[in-house]
Amino acid sequence: MTHTLIGKRYQAFISCPFSESDAAVIRWFTATIERLLPIDCYVACDRQPLPTQDKVLENIASRDCLIAIVPKSRSSWIDSEIGMALALNKPVIAFYEEGVDPTGPYSLVADYGRFNRTSLESTLDSLVQLANQLVRLLDSRIVSGVTRNIFVYKLLSTDEEIQNRLIELLAETRHSVDLWCYSTETFLKDKFLSSLSNERDIELRVLIRHPDSDPLKGHIIEGKVKEMRAVLGTNRVRVRGYRVEPFMRTVLFETSALLGMYRWVPNTVYKFIGAENNSLVEFTNDTSLGNLWLGLIRSRFAYAWDQSEPFDDAKL
Repeated sequence: MTHTLIGKRYQAFISCPFSESDAAVIRWFTATIERLLPIDCYVACDRQPLPTQDKVLENIASRDCLIAIVPKSRSSWIDSEIGMALALNKPVIAFYEEGVDPTGPYSLVADYGRFNRTSLESTLDSLVQLANQLVRLLDSRIVSGVTRNIFVYKLLSTDEEIQNRLIELLAETRHSVDLWCYSTETFLKDKFLSSLSNERDIELRVLIRHPDSDPLKGHIIEGKVKEMRAVLGTNRVRVRGYRVEPFMRTVLFETSALLGMYRWVPNTVYKFIGAENNSLVEFTNDTSLGNLWLGLIRSRFAYAWDQSEPFDDAKL
């Protein structure tokens, strides 16, 4: 057990599923955290009606950190909320039930422990250890005054939001735009393509799923490539197709990127958790970490571009 050095109690957003079968587990975690540590827990899952995405983002932004509790009935919302917290520069820790795979992009930046619902008390030591680390980090931020966001705080979710932000970024860009897509992403829709057609000096590089590797969407992808070339002309758009499973969907501009992660889950209907969700986080280069992320994304795109195949124009 520890007490914050500055005598402050912190507020944690608890990211968890809404299942009744998990309610007792969530209550044990929150009660234990509040009893042993200077952390008050905010749980939205017992509030009706359920909050909208904008309200969730607002609630995360108003708390000091995020603690994820991930049982076997995990929800894709947990990954989204972890992503929101990271975008807001909120410290994150997670607890995964035994049998749940914690791997993925967020496991690289969020410390985590395990729990067994039949013997929750055995989790106590790791819970206190991780939460103590969290408190020390929060204390250090209060002392140092480091609270600024790593990335832009706005999560783009609706088609209109994404399209409008793309057009704003396009007006600031005078070179090429790189797009990493699956098939018909939000940022390949008419409004953005029309804006691109007006920016005569900008070229477009598009990495898109190779039609031959996706029988269900292959004809849609070919149609989208034809549409892009009809709008922009073949001299302004270069398209290459990849065959590996996608790691991310992204738009890269000179000083920022819109990024959404895919998480491969073989036992789900859609296989990719989040693939049908258009929410994107904007990364900017106005901090050292944001600049690092942009560099990593660009290098990943460059590698994927080199490994991909040019489209056969004769087939289109």
